[in-house]
Amino acid sequence: MARNPLLVRKGSEVPLAGLLDQSGVSRKLRDRHLKTLLSAGWTEAASKKWDDAAALLGTERMQQLEARNASRKDTLREGAAIDSAKEFKTKLDLATDDIYADARENGTELPVLQNAFFAGRTLGRSSALIVKYLGDVKPAVVTLGARLAPYFQPDEPVKKLDQVRDDLSGAQSTQETGRGALPEDTQELYEAKGIVLSAIEKLNRISKIGFHGQAELVGQFNKDLILRARRPRKPKTE
Repeated sequence: MARNPLLVRKGSEVPLAGLLDQSGVSRKLRDRHLKTLLSAGWTEAASKKWDDAAALLGTERMQQLEARNASRKDTLREGAAIDSAKEFKTKLDLATDDIYADARENGTELPVLQNAFFAGRTLGRSSALIVKYLGDVKPAVVTLGARLAPYFQPDEPVKKLDQVRDDLSGAQSTQETGRGALPEDTQELYEAKGIVLSAIEKLNRISKIGFHGQAELVGQFNKDLILRARRPRKPKTE
């Protein structure tokens, strides 16, 4: 059976337990506010597709398959590389904001490079987009190297950029090759996870339309449980 490669890719990066936890919370919110969501662009067909995929993921077969795949470190390499690259990008965004804010207050002339940094503010978890962004922004990082250095200690900004870009490029290549040879049952698992994750993300977008101006309610439509599951656990200290 032909699988959607975009959904397979998307699902390969998300832990099943965290996804199911978030799916349960999000589906309850969906059903509780269904009337408003339907008037804002949600559909019954989207609910059914989500529910069917979630039911599949809840089966013992999928649980066992996830446990087997989770033990293979290569399947997680690209996700970890994406996390590192996005962490670098977040620090870079904050550092450049601070540098330019200080410059404005002090009347200091700096190269007009902010467009280079702002151009890639929203990249999602696309390896290709993140790698391109890091390449595009490198000249600006080189230009501001000395000013950026205090924010990245003990690393050097340019060397750190090269490292996360190379790690992600290598992981992306490995994963693309590996995904093409994945067993059918693993592709089925990853595609179902991709369907559920996409549904949660769509619901979150629709909630901003349906509940515009109700920040507290919109804030309940999130991916917090997934993000928490993605974070590596810190070893316990005695």
